[in-house]
Amino acid sequence: MKAILRDIADIVSGYPFRGSISESCASDIVVVQPKNVSSEYGIDYKNCLRTELPGKKSPDFLDSTDVIINARSEPFHSANVGNGFEIIKVKAVSAPYFFVIKLKVKDILPEYLSWYINQYPVQTYFQKNSEGSMHKSLRREILENCPIAYPELEKQSQIIALSENFKQQRVIYETLIQQSKLLEKQIAKNLDDSQILI
Repeated sequence: MKAILRDIADIVSGYPFRGSISESCASDIVVVQPKNVSSEYGIDYKNCLRTELPGKKSPDFLDSTDVIINARSEPFHSANVGNGFEIIKVKAVSAPYFFVIKLKVKDILPEYLSWYINQYPVQTYFQKNSEGSMHKSLRREILENCPIAYPELEKQSQIIALSENFKQQRVIYETLIQQSKLLEKQIAKNLDDSQILI
């Protein structure tokens, strides 16, 4: 199945903070900023800043079924809000750099939508339609018109499970690579310390 994003989701902007975002440790609201988001591991809620919301605008608090996408930094990767959302026990908003995608249909999983946005077809679409010479940005209209392909829910779940398995494999491989580099470094250091003369 295929759809245009605006037909399956509402798209809203992140909270319009003006200037720097100040910390308020007593607040029950956290803000998700670009430094808290990874296309590989999602949102790091533990390190999100607690803050008070300035202004009178009624906030669009993040929901566990939402997907966010950074529209001011290429590549325009997305993250599933629900992954780890239960740990924060507070309300959350996204910084103004993000668009928040709020699904309005039941036949697409937010985990799948986030995964698909991060894949080659959508990223190619973004690259062709983003604006700016030095720093690319993504307009709401471009995001709204983004084509989304999706199978039935069971197949979506299978794809997400496979993707998670790939992530775990990459973590293992990266750990092995780092350990092998440290071992090589230690071997060379031991040789140097022994002052072997050839």
